Amino acid sequence: MIAGMEPIYRDPSRPTGERVGDLLGRMTVAQQCAQIVQLVGTVPAWEAPALVRRCGSVINALGPTADHLQRLALAEPLGIPLLIGIDAIHGHGLWPGATVFPSQLGLACTWDEELVQAIARATAVETAVTGAHWTFSPVLCRPRDLRWGRVGETFGEDQLLIERLGVAMVRGLQGDDLRRHDAIAACLKHYITYAETVGGRDASECELSERQIRARLLRPFAAAVRAGAASVMTAYHAIDGVPACSNRRWLHDILRDELGFDGLVVTDYDCTGYLMHGQRLAGDLATAVRMALSGGSNLLMGTDCAATIEAGVAAGVIDRGLVAQACARVLGLKFRLGLFEDPRLSAPERITAVMGSEDHRRLARMAAVRALTLVRNRDRTLPLVPSRLRQIALIGPGADDPVATNGDWSLGAFANQNTGFRAEHPRIATVTIRDGLERRLAADGVRLTVCTGCGDAPPQPGFWNPPSRRPDQGLDHPASFRIAAAVRAAQEADVVVLVLGDPTEWWGEFHSTATLELPPVQRQLFDAVRATGTPLIAVLLASKPLAVPWLIAGADATIIAFNPGMETGAALAAVLCGDEEPGGRLAISFPRHVGQLPVAYDAPAIAHHDRYVDDPGLRYDDPLLAFGEGLGYTTFGLRGPRRIANNLAVTVINLGERPGSTVVQVYARAPLAPASRPPRWLVAWQRVSLPPGASDEVRITIPDDRLTVCAADGSWVHPERIELLVGTSSRERDLTVIPWTLEDRAPARP
Repeated sequence: MIAGMEPIYRDPSRPTGERVGDLLGRMTVAQQCAQIVQLVGTVPAWEAPALVRRCGSVINALGPTADHLQRLALAEPLGIPLLIGIDAIHGHGLWPGATVFPSQLGLACTWDEELVQAIARATAVETAVTGAHWTFSPVLCRPRDLRWGRVGETFGEDQLLIERLGVAMVRGLQGDDLRRHDAIAACLKHYITYAETVGGRDASECELSERQIRARLLRPFAAAVRAGAASVMTAYHAIDGVPACSNRRWLHDILRDELGFDGLVVTDYDCTGYLMHGQRLAGDLATAVRMALSGGSNLLMGTDCAATIEAGVAAGVIDRGLVAQACARVLGLKFRLGLFEDPRLSAPERITAVMGSEDHRRLARMAAVRALTLVRNRDRTLPLVPSRLRQIALIGPGADDPVATNGDWSLGAFANQNTGFRAEHPRIATVTIRDGLERRLAADGVRLTVCTGCGDAPPQPGFWNPPSRRPDQGLDHPASFRIAAAVRAAQEADVVVLVLGDPTEWWGEFHSTATLELPPVQRQLFDAVRATGTPLIAVLLASKPLAVPWLIAGADATIIAFNPGMETGAALAAVLCGDEEPGGRLAISFPRHVGQLPVAYDAPAIAHHDRYVDDPGLRYDDPLLAFGEGLGYTTFGLRGPRRIANNLAVTVINLGERPGSTVVQVYARAPLAPASRPPRWLVAWQRVSLPPGASDEVRITIPDDRLTVCAADGSWVHPERIELLVGTSSRERDLTVIPWTLEDRAPARP
C-alpha cells in the first residue's frame, strides 16, 4: 500500500465486490474464521475484548453495551465493524418503552400492506437508534398444526397473504437504501418448512415432498428475495432427513441458483450444535461446521467456534475456500449497510426522540383497531352506548396483564427468546384493557369493576420455563373465591367484558402444546359468569387459534385479539364503545377440536367421508371460525361480479346505518387440473370503506400467474378450467362463483 493511500475496502465509491475482495486478501485465516461466527453480546465488560476477536456479529447487545463492543471491534487492526442483530419482531420489543405493535398474526388480520410497511418502518427507526443494524424478521412460516408454539409469529395460513405482508415488512425495514442510519437489514425466516414439522412439535422433522414445499411454502420467500431482502435464516429441523442449515438443495440450488438470492444466510441459534446433539449427524464441532458451510450457511449463530474452525482449516477438515466464501457474505452485508463509513453507534438524544414516540403510538393504536376481529355479535350487543350504562364488569386473567397484551418477543415474555432481557416494559408504556376502559368510560361516569376471576396454568418444570412472575397462577390454586367474586361483579353490572386466553407460559419458541384448550379454570369462570344472564362480551386475548366452541356459542359477542400490543386497551375501548369499527378479518382458521387439524381453508378435501365416526357432528372442512371471517358494525352486500378486461368488477353496498368497511376476497378453484390442488385459494382482495347506504363498483385485478396449480414436477401450470369465487370470507356459503378464462397461459415463476 502506498503511504497516505486508503485501502480499497475503505473507499465507499468502489463496488462492493472489490471492497470485499480487497479486505479478504488482508485478513488472516483466524480473522476470517471469526467473521463467520455470531455470539451473544451481553457479556461482562472484562470479556468483551476477547469476544470481539472471536466473532464478526453479536446479538442481544443494545445501547451502551453495543457501543462498547463496536468500539472495541473498530480498534482492531483492520477496523472491521460488528454486525449487530436483534429480534425486533413486531416492534423493538426488547428495548424498554419501545413501541410494541400487534403480533404478526394480529397484523395479518388487518390485510393491510401499507399499514404493515409503516409499522416495519417505525420498528426500523426505533431499532436503529439503539445500535442494532439487523432484525430477524419477517417470519414467513405457514403453520398447519396449531399446537406449534410459534403460530403467533406468523402471518397466518394463506400463502398470498404471507407473501404480500412479508414483502411489505421487508420494504419497511430496509427502506430504499440500507446505508441510511434508520434502515435495518431484514431476515427471512425460517427457511424452509419450519412450521410444517410433525405434530406441531417445535424443530421436529418435516415430511413434505419438494413439490408440496413449492406448492405451499416457497412463493413468499421468492417474492421477498425479489424485494431485496438482505438475509435469510435457516431453521433447526430436518427436511426429508437433511437438516435445514446444511441442506445444499434448498440453500444453494433453489435459494441462490433458482431464486437468485445474493445475500447472507445465517443459521438459527446453535444449529451447528443441533447437528451434533439433536440430529446426531456430526461427531464433532468441526464436522458440524463443515456440514453447515458446505450446505450453504454463512454465519453461524450462537456457537463459539472460531478457534475450532481455524483448527479445522489447519487440519484439512474444513475447506478454507468455504470459510472465505462465508466471510465474503458477512462482509458484503456490512458494506451494504455502510457500517465501515458509519458504524451507527447509539445516541441517547435520538433514542429519547423516537422511542415510543407519539407518532408511533398512534400507529400502534390504529393497527390494534384494525387487527381486532369481531366474529360474533348477537342482537347487536356491540357497540355499547356508554351513556346508557351504569356499570361494566371487566373480568378475566387478561384484563390487566401487560405481558399478554404485548405478546411474544417483548420484555417480560416467558420464552427463552428474552434471555438477557428478563425485565418488563415500564408499566406506564402499556395500555392494558383495564387502562383503556377506565380512561374511556370516565367521561361518561360509567363505573368499571375489575377482577381476574382466576389464575392461569403454571409453567411446567424445565430449563425454558422460569418460575411464574405471578405466584397466584395455577390450575390447582383454589379459585372458588375468585370465581364467586367475578359472579358478584357480573350480577351487579349492566354488561360483562370477559378477557380469556392462552397463558403466556404456553406460547413461544420451545412451547408447543398438546391441545388447543384453555385452562379448565377459565372454562369454569366463563360458565359461572354466563349463568348470571348479564350480557357477555368475550375477548379472546390469545397468541393463536384455540378450540373454544363453548365460548363462541355462549357469548353474546366475541372479539379475537391476537396480542395487539401496547395500545390494546385504547383500541379495544374505542371498538367496544363504537368510536371505532373493528377492522380485522381472520388470517387463520379456528378448529372446533384439536382432532380436526388441519383446518386451513385450503387443506385437501378428498376423503372417503366428511365426518368423524366418533363425533358425527364434526365435519373435516367446517372450522369454528374460518379464514377471512370478521364483522363490523354495519352490513354489506355484493352484487353482480363480472369481468372487465383482466379485472373483476363487483358492486359493494353498505346496507347498514353506520359507515364501515369490508374486505372483498377473491378465491380461485380449478374444477379440472393436472395435479391435486387446494379446493380454493386466495388470489386477490380489496378493502372497501363506505358511508351508510352508499355503493361503489370496485375493480380488482386478477393476475394470471395466481391462477395456476403446482404440477407433479414442481412447475406452475394453468389448469384447463378455472372459476373465481367472490365474497367476504373463505366459506363456500359466503362466496359467489363466476367462470373465468385465462389470458396468458405462459408458465409462472415461483
